Amino acid sequence: MRVLFRLCAVILILPLLALAPAPQARADGPFAGGWRLDSDASELRFLSIKNGDTTEANRFTTISGLVTAQGKAQLRVLLDSVDTGIDLRNVRLRFMLFETFLHPEAVITAQLDAARLADLPTMRHKEIDLNYALSLHGMTQSGRARVAVTLLAEDRVQVASVAPIPVSATRFGMAQGIAKLEEAAEVSVVPVGVVSFSLVFEPGARAPQPAPEATGPAVTAVPASAEPGDCADRLDAASRAGGIHFAPASARLAAKSAAALDRVSEIAQGCARLRIEIAGHTDSDGAAEANLRLSRARAEAVARALATRGVDPARLHTVGHGETRPRVPNSSPANKALNRRIEFAVLQ
Repeated sequence: MRVLFRLCAVILILPLLALAPAPQARADGPFAGGWRLDSDASELRFLSIKNGDTTEANRFTTISGLVTAQGKAQLRVLLDSVDTGIDLRNVRLRFMLFETFLHPEAVITAQLDAARLADLPTMRHKEIDLNYALSLHGMTQSGRARVAVTLLAEDRVQVASVAPIPVSATRFGMAQGIAKLEEAAEVSVVPVGVVSFSLVFEPGARAPQPAPEATGPAVTAVPASAEPGDCADRLDAASRAGGIHFAPASARLAAKSAAALDRVSEIAQGCARLRIEIAGHTDSDGAAEANLRLSRARAEAVARALATRGVDPARLHTVGHGETRPRVPNSSPANKALNRRIEFAVLQ
């Protein structure tokens, strides 16, 4: 399932969609009036690979795009809309790999050359190379892909991948997310995704819109009648993903923790029949007794934050373990950062 990170590759393809040119040669250029993506008629899929040779087919269900009259293309992918066909896998990808509580979307941009597409009304089909920029997981990388552009009708243009497009998760700072996925699912994951797509554009682009709402299940997709095992898996994914931070040597929650707390709140409210344990952990710096008190205070701070988000406080149990349960040896700053954490679990 780690292979899912291939999703990143999928995002690279999106800029290709922007290639859609106007179906007729116009005096004011092939992009006159602008173009927009017909998301219902478009597909963005990717393959991931795990355990050496096991492939998994995945897709994003919510994408939007446009091309301005000047040929500036923009495509946006709602990462929470990743669909692997398995709900728990979706949750793990959202939390652990994409960290959508910090990076909710991927954005692809490109500047199209009208001269390269001016003969499409005559040729009806052609292949072109496209330079693009992909912004994903807080990083931006440039790429080049070959796409097939087909005039389906006077007001519809299809842009499709000519060959699978590989995308490296490590280039977008997602190596740690891959490691989390491998640990959680007990599999090995190839840190490269393979993307293919078929995108349809039609006239009428407007100014860039906000990221679209997901059309599929809710981000955490936890039904009110969710079984304890389902809730435990979701809470485990939230724990492994991290995203909850504090001021140094303090129980004061950092502002950047808000999005992760929102997601945990959604899980907790979807598992309304269950009690949830919030456990605080620290590294080994400082006195053991002080670390124990700090871990308890941090767990209590998280419980208060969830209560303000609508979670019944009576369902939340806090505990602090201090430095007694390290995830890894406290042998480096990076390891210590892993040991400073909040974990969530279902209380039996």
